[in-house]
Order: sequence, then structure tokens, then C-alpha cells
Amino acid sequence: MNNDVTTFIGKITAGATHEMNNVLAIIKESSGLMEDFISMAKPEQLPQRERMLNVLAKISAQIERGVDLSKRLNSFAHGVRDRSASHELNKSVTDIVALNQRFARSKKATLTALPSDRHIYVAMSPLQLQIAVFTCLEYLLNLVGPGAIITLKTVERRATEAVVDFVVEGIERHPKEILSDPNATEMLTTLRETAEQTGCRIETNEAPVWFTLLLEKSAA
Repeated sequence: MNNDVTTFIGKITAGATHEMNNVLAIIKESSGLMEDFISMAKPEQLPQRERMLNVLAKISAQIERGVDLSKRLNSFAHGVRDRSASHELNKSVTDIVALNQRFARSKKATLTALPSDRHIYVAMSPLQLQIAVFTCLEYLLNLVGPGAIITLKTVERRATEAVVDFVVEGIERHPKEILSDPNATEMLTTLRETAEQTGCRIETNEAPVWFTLLLEKSAA
């Protein structure tokens, strides 16, 4: 995908998510106002008062969920347009995990992020980093079964290198058994090639860390 296309997609997505945030803000404000009106009513004036408040609480929770997703998608869109050669690893990994929850649920897997307690900057563009992390995650979700718990853990390994560990728990089969399957082996080869194209490497490990994405660090 050339730069003109990615810039176009980034601009359109960023603009749309900005508008979505405005829509959600209005819904949130209106929902809060309705909750205030209902709360002021006496039980005898509004017999369904508690049920209505419970419904509004559920609406409020979904609004917050929508706002979080919209903000992360907006961040992703700006990352697509960003041509800088350095990016903060924790934020990209956390955003990718948040945006991939639907794919995890479809596989009946649990997906979480465990960011480092300090900022880690890597020497690649946000788009390259997002592609590398997403491809690894997609690979895992296609292999693990229901009940799997996948955690993406960012670690500063040494002065010049950072990693994303893909930790898998909650399944009985050993990773060597799964990864030795011909289809899995073929997919892993493709995964390594994709990683190399984005400027990083992949190494396989023992359980619970199934594999690691190795990244070159950069200055902040």
C-alpha cells in the first residue's frame, strides 16, 4: 500500500472517529440529564424508576466503551499517517489489543496487554509496528483454542533491543505440539517474512511465552 493510500485512509478514519466522539459526547450528556430527571422523581410518580436507572447505567457503560474504542481507532488512524522513524511501543501494543477484542471473542479467547512501567521507543514507524504486532496476534488466534488467555507483554531487554512477548495460558496442548503442525509451520514462515519486512524479528520460545517479537530501540 503506497503512502498516498495510507494517508487517505488515515485522514478519513481520523476525521470519522473525531465525529464519532462528538456524537458519543452528546449521547452521554443527554443520558446523564435523563438520569438526573428520573432520580428526582418520587417512586410513586415513576413506578419503573429503578429499572429505568438500571437501563441508563447500561447505556452509560456502553458509551464509555464506545468512547474508548473511538479514541484508540483515532490514535491508530494518526499512526497510519505518521512517517516518523520512532514510536512508543507500549501505546501501540495497548491500542492493538483493545482494537482486536472482537477477534479474540470470536475465538473464545481472552486478550490482554501488560505494558512496561516505562516508555519504550522503537526504531520503526507506527504503521510498521502495528502491522507486526497485529500479524503475530492474528497468527496466535488462529492456532489457540477456546479458553486461551493471550497476554502481550512489552519488555526492555537490553540497551538496543525491546521485545513483545506473546504469552499463552489456559490451554492444555504444548506449543511445540501445535507449532509442529505443517499448517502452523507454514504460517510461521509467512509470519517471519512479514516481521522482517517491517524491520523486526521473531524467535520461538517455550511455554508460556510462545514467541517473541524483537524490535530495535530508538531514542525518545
